[in-house]
Amino acid sequence: METVMMNLNQIKKYLKDWFSKSPFVNTVIVSNKDDFASIRDVNYPVCHIEYLNNSINSNYNNYNFIISIADIQNNKLDNRNVDDIHNDTMLIAQDFIDFHYDEIEKFEMDENIHINPFDDENPDRTAGITFAIRLSVFREKDKCILPKIKPSDAFDIVLEQ
Repeated sequence: METVMMNLNQIKKYLKDWFSKSPFVNTVIVSNKDDFASIRDVNYPVCHIEYLNNSINSNYNNYNFIISIADIQNNKLDNRNVDDIHNDTMLIAQDFIDFHYDEIEKFEMDENIHINPFDDENPDRTAGITFAIRLSVFREKDKCILPKIKPSDAFDIVLEQ
């Protein structure tokens, strides 16, 4: 099995596509938290994917995301109270996590994941879960685009300035 190297935009698209295929999610939005809070036309349940940052080491790009899954809360309707929504959104998160523990062709996912419940009243009364993931993508150094400077030349350049 050959590992596919993915960049940030490809990972965002992959995550959006994966959650869009879930029969339990109606809307998937990839944005920062502030932009998401200003969106009014949401068909719940919703999955929000927020890119946080990444770190690079000699072999991997490690991308960090926060994923939130939420639904409208209404205690007068069946399956719309906070406990039911936490349960249902937890099951969606567990599907995602279970699928990616074994699926390592595109990236490796850190298996240490904490899922946190929430209930909110801005702007809609919602409840759900949020969790952070770290996706590690193998990286090859592209030496074709690096300048052709020997380490000793780099030292001379610094001294000349």
